[in-house]
Amino acid sequence: MKTLDELLAQCQQERKTEAVEVFGETFIVREMSASERDAYEQLLYGQAGDKKAIIRNIRATLVAFSVIDEHGNLRFGEDQIEAIGKLPVSGINAIFNASARLNAMSATDVKELEKN
Repeated sequence: MKTLDELLAQCQQERKTEAVEVFGETFIVREMSASERDAYEQLLYGQAGDKKAIIRNIRATLVAFSVIDEHGNLRFGEDQIEAIGKLPVSGINAIFNASARLNAMSATDVKELEKN
């Protein structure tokens, strides 16, 4: 039986990624950890966890939480979400869809986020 440290190391190495070609370059989208997914949802819903909160920039927020650079670090920060949201939807949707697949977001999850 592996220790938690061994599991963490193994899972970090096995984290899924997908390359998405948009805007004339390659964006590397990666699978989030459980705590990163929670932070993403908390940012969308607010501190109170109110699922009826108005959600802005759902696509840009997921891009910020899942696109990495060549070293495995997040490429964008939360302070860049508004700017990411100004990019053309066709490209952002390609990245968003890849991230949704990698991060086990079902079509129902996405629809629920979009309607709130």
